[in-house]
Amino acid sequence: MRSDSADRRRSINVSASQRVNDVGISVESVERGGGGDGAGNNAGLPAWIPIYKDSRLGEVEVSKESIVAHYHFSFTSRSDSAAVYQWYESQLGRLGFRCTSKTAPNSAGSFDGKASGRTFAIRNFPTPPEYSFVVDVTDR
Repeated sequence: MRSDSADRRRSINVSASQRVNDVGISVESVERGGGGDGAGNNAGLPAWIPIYKDSRLGEVEVSKESIVAHYHFSFTSRSDSAAVYQWYESQLGRLGFRCTSKTAPNSAGSFDGKASGRTFAIRNFPTPPEYSFVVDVTDR
């Protein structure tokens, strides 16, 4: 079963499955919002997720199921992807993430970070004068 609010800002998904000895029930709630309120509040993102300096946060989607949370958001920045990925590597390294990235100046690239129970992935698209970045985070 899935239900969406009239403005599609909130959704809830409920599914049930029969297993050998019991029934599994899964509940997922999703809240969608803009990129923040201008006062440093980042539309449902936890405080540990670093937001690149001088960037403009786009649509944010938060999904929680059982003990797993998924965060999906985008941002744009005038900084080149190599500088953005280097900044994220330093920020996430302090949080115990092991990070890898692939990029060249003025090109598309990818960034992956892994820590105990957490993943942090960024993909970017070279669309000057502002570069678009899409972020997916999983927190267990």
